Amino acid sequence: MASSEDSDDSAEDGPEYNAILQPPLIKQLKKILDEYRMMGRFLRVQHYVYNNAIFTKEDWQGIQMINSSVKEYDPVKIGRFGLRFKSVFHITDYPMIISGNRMLVLDPHKSADRVCINMKLNKLHKYKKHLDISYCLNALDGLFDFSQKTLDSGEFDGTLFRFPLRDVKNNLSDNIYDKAKISDLFNAFKAEASVELLFLNCIEKIELYDKDGYKLHKSDEPPFFTVKISESCLDDVRAKRSEFHTHMQSVGRQIAEQTFSTNVDVKIETQTGSGNKSEQSWFVLHCLKGGNLSQELATLSLDKALSNSPYVSIAVPKEVDTDFKGHVFCLMPLPLEDESLTGYPVHVNGHFALSQNRRHVKWPTADQVRNKAHIDKSIRWNNCLLVEVLAGVYHDVIQDLLQTCKANGNRKEDIDRLYRSIPDHRKINSHWDLICEPFFQTFLQTACLFSNSFGGKWIHPKDAVFKIFDTNVSEVIQEAICLLIQACSIELVDVPDHIVAVLKHRKYSVQTMSQEFIRKLSGLELLPLDNGSFCTFNNNKNNRVFNCKDEVALFPGQEERFIKQGLNDEVYNHLYMMASKGLYQVSILQNQSASEIASLLQTTITKYIGSTSNREIQWQSSAPVGMDWLEKVWSYIQRYDLSYFRNLHLMPDTRTNEMYKICAGFILKTKGHSDIPSYVCDCLRYLDIVVLEQIPSIIEEHKNIRNFVYLPTKDDVFRMLIKIQAGGNINHLVKKFNTTITAEERSQFVTYISGYSITDNQLINLLSAMHLFTEKNSRRYVSASQVSIMLILISSQYCISKKLWTALTRNIEILPQNCTLKQLPKKM
Repeated sequence: MASSEDSDDSAEDGPEYNAILQPPLIKQLKKILDEYRMMGRFLRVQHYVYNNAIFTKEDWQGIQMINSSVKEYDPVKIGRFGLRFKSVFHITDYPMIISGNRMLVLDPHKSADRVCINMKLNKLHKYKKHLDISYCLNALDGLFDFSQKTLDSGEFDGTLFRFPLRDVKNNLSDNIYDKAKISDLFNAFKAEASVELLFLNCIEKIELYDKDGYKLHKSDEPPFFTVKISESCLDDVRAKRSEFHTHMQSVGRQIAEQTFSTNVDVKIETQTGSGNKSEQSWFVLHCLKGGNLSQELATLSLDKALSNSPYVSIAVPKEVDTDFKGHVFCLMPLPLEDESLTGYPVHVNGHFALSQNRRHVKWPTADQVRNKAHIDKSIRWNNCLLVEVLAGVYHDVIQDLLQTCKANGNRKEDIDRLYRSIPDHRKINSHWDLICEPFFQTFLQTACLFSNSFGGKWIHPKDAVFKIFDTNVSEVIQEAICLLIQACSIELVDVPDHIVAVLKHRKYSVQTMSQEFIRKLSGLELLPLDNGSFCTFNNNKNNRVFNCKDEVALFPGQEERFIKQGLNDEVYNHLYMMASKGLYQVSILQNQSASEIASLLQTTITKYIGSTSNREIQWQSSAPVGMDWLEKVWSYIQRYDLSYFRNLHLMPDTRTNEMYKICAGFILKTKGHSDIPSYVCDCLRYLDIVVLEQIPSIIEEHKNIRNFVYLPTKDDVFRMLIKIQAGGNINHLVKKFNTTITAEERSQFVTYISGYSITDNQLINLLSAMHLFTEKNSRRYVSASQVSIMLILISSQYCISKKLWTALTRNIEILPQNCTLKQLPKKM
């Protein structure tokens, strides 16, 4: 039998309309809590939260809505989705809000039409018979200046939230929160606090308090944690925030006529109750794209259902942080999960289309990508925002950082920050790599790499030579080559690996510092010299460069002829190997001949002591060719035959501060027990024999020294006289002797040479020409060669030995003492 509901007469012709059935409020809130899990954000976990702004009419309306918001179409507002505040039901069942002249208590356990309890502050005393709010008021008394005066005036300056923690499981939630759990949430907030304020429009400081009992109302109790924008930049941040906020409000839901951007340096300070402070500095750029948008982006920007604006901002950390991970923000950071990390070296903020639970940016599923299925407009929006807006804003950020480098004189710390801020395409997470093509396409066409060449300049990647060496090249060698290459005006750059990687990935030619490249460089000065300069490698053996170590000190003033001292052992050994193989102009000093060493020493002597044509030159025994230098030279030439150095001024006379050629002819005045009388020394000096008081021990040690410096014996004195006679110019020397010698000196000299057997004709001729005798009548001094007759009296006057007398008078007629002098010689 048919029921009455099926009867044609049971209803009028036509359809029936009924309202959709909605679940109870408790179930709707539980659904929100399931999707919007607790994430440790400050505004959702505090027992008490205070803000110094007052709710507007729209704020009061929006806070009483669910799954919707009065901010839904406001592009500059947080809370556009009607979910964030409702998440406070994770910790409380009865949130309370006091702002201006109103108080609102939310009780989700009541029927839907009685959930929102609105009250006027100045009428609270009238509600006592309907509601027991005495406990609440007692708890608030004295907190953030809430007092009986507030109730009497009916106005509270600011907004105060009270969230009594849930301590009993119920239908809404079985999450019970105590002080320990709240402490965990505080710690979670503190871990992210330094970035919370980066992209917000208004909030400048957040303080955390932990108080109970009577301490709750003591206004002098400091917060146990504070995060704030530093006073040093607060005015600038306020101005830039206001400027950008005002622009976005003026544009509203329309498309701006042109792109508008602002940038600001932000310093975020955090401080614990114990006084520990930290700072983080950021460069933040905000941009609202306008002007000529693509058709797709323009259409989606005007889509009321999406209600998004082409707004993006980027925050660049100024300090080095090896643990940094680029995060996604929608004014506030999304939950710190893998899906909310970009792989960028910066934080990005924007009006991204989010998933239903507002935890992730919405992207196509793997099936949608594989099947090329239709993608909904929220995903298309995100694609457009990355490709058309974020990529361009990222490029603007890099250009701003580059201009900062230039303005600061291209400091290394600024350049390093710029390079760190360039994304590494190998590390960018899925979907976020959509910016790579447009970003690098533009970026790599600019002069974006810094070279120290030409005094420092920014160059295009295509013009750069990269500081990348073949394996097994030490840092010391690398630095030396780099300095030389820069000096040769080659545009060398030193950039991180990820920049080189993207150039190679995009098929750019990357010129590195390979051995082949360096060999091809003509005229490149790569050989380090000891004067601090460099020269080219060449095969000019007439202009050799010597490889040695300590020996370079022997040749001051010739540092350009020696390889730089103090080189790394690896570099030195490479150059030594080249020299040992006879490569280029490099030679090993120890392998050079004595004459080549002498030539090098001659150059130093000429430069620092004087002309080398004279037998002796004046010498100042001070650096760089002082006594220390002289002793080092003699120590070095011990291994050589001294005859190779005979014409070098290397024999010092400390009596006269003169330096003599080694070949000058020297005799020591004193040696051991042997000594030449001073008068005799003077006589020898008249004959240009150099009598040295003493010589340094290192000179005495030379194996050939007795060929040049004679001992103070009569044998060596006569050897020196023979050497003088054989040396030429004897007439000049004898004349000097005869005209300069005094009577006393003559007497001492004759006495000294008496008793010596002379057989050498040259010596006899020399002594015969010297005025050693006195003419009887005139008493003038004469030589043996001046007379043909000599009285015997003469011979006894100076006590000349028989042998010497015989030698000197062999051609003279000897008369007895009483004879008359028959013939006198003619004057010479």
